[in-house]
Amino acid sequence: MEDFKNQQCPDFNIESDTSLTQRHLNEEESISQSNDLLSHANQVDSARLLATASPHRGAWLSVLPIECLSLLVPDDAVRIGVTLRLGVPVQQPHHSKCGGMTDKFGHHSLSCHHDPGRLPRHTAFNDIVY
Repeated sequence: MEDFKNQQCPDFNIESDTSLTQRHLNEEESISQSNDLLSHANQVDSARLLATASPHRGAWLSVLPIECLSLLVPDDAVRIGVTLRLGVPVQQPHHSKCGGMTDKFGHHSLSCHHDPGRLPRHTAFNDIVY
């Protein structure tokens, strides 16, 4: 127990809690690892990690594919959503409609003002999910 405290959770006070559970220890370890990841991450990875820890982060993954309720998520949308969530390359770099260069992670497409369907699709999807 003392090794766990010293190596993983130096701020954890073992003496103050006599009812230690595996769940509590796992939570402490997860918080410690999360803080370590965030402290060493660049701005893009920090945003991705914080987004995956936010409420309703995986709601879109739970949508049942019911066509009559317009709940079909296109395969490309799922592919892009998963790759963005994992932080892996989604595409080859290319020129956008706005003339800007995209990166292999697809970040430019998330904010490009020359993609007229982006915001309405996102809003419609949120209306259905929430």
